[in-house]
Amino acid sequence: MNRIENLIPRLSVHIAIIATPAEVADNIAQRLIGLGIEAIWNFAPIHLSYPDIIVENVNLASSLAVLSHKLNIKERK
Repeated sequence: MNRIENLIPRLSVHIAIIATPAEVADNIAQRLIGLGIEAIWNFAPIHLSYPDIIVENVNLASSLAVLSHKLNIKERK
């Protein structure tokens, strides 16, 4: 994280990806926002939402269930 805190402002990064355990996701997001991040692609198993920040929450469990369902349908054909 120390390297990221140096790189984000230096490289003018605007989007961050979070893929952490739920317990630390909010803390990481807050730190990233403080460094100037404007959008977050969130893969952590927790819903994140912040004023003035674009967040795309991805539910991997739900996506896996959809993928598994589509595979089951294909195999039945």
